Amino acid sequence: MRRETGVGLLPLPDLPKGSRESARGQTSGVLRGNYGGDCMIDKGQLRKIIKDVLEPVGLYSQVGSDLLMGTSAQESHLGTYWEQVGGPALGIFQMEPATHDDIWLNYLRYHSDIVLKIGLTFEDVQDHKKLKYDLSYQILMCRIHYLRQPAALPQPGFLPSLAAYYKEYYNTPLGKGTEQEFIDNYNRMVV
Repeated sequence: MRRETGVGLLPLPDLPKGSRESARGQTSGVLRGNYGGDCMIDKGQLRKIIKDVLEPVGLYSQVGSDLLMGTSAQESHLGTYWEQVGGPALGIFQMEPATHDDIWLNYLRYHSDIVLKIGLTFEDVQDHKKLKYDLSYQILMCRIHYLRQPAALPQPGFLPSLAAYYKEYYNTPLGKGTEQEFIDNYNRMVV
């Protein structure tokens, strides 16, 4: 029996608990095992996918890409986790269905120009499965989550500013993540 990786491209075999490292030789392309024995998305390919998804719809910037890379490193260790252990969050950005719904109901509902530009429909409002299996959708929703925030994106090139922005607007002051953890994960997995 094979299970999907979540990317929808590369099936990985079911492995006994603790034997993830044996899958390294069986993966290629987007997924690889290079961080503590777990599979994660190759950082160069993820950065390219982010650009390929966001640039055509006018939502790409270098600092936005850095923020999404850092968010993925912090939330899922660049795609190691596609479902939150013991919680509702999904995908490489670990977005909760309630956040997804809020983006649709309280932001995209009033910005139909963005909905048309990115090629989504209002039927996507309740499709939480896309948060788990559709990487392009995950990228768009994470970027739109940051787009709707009151503060502009931080200046590029200063990691503590990215970490503070992530903490304030994605993880929130009530979340368990810390700015230092974001910086450490960014340095370990993205740089």
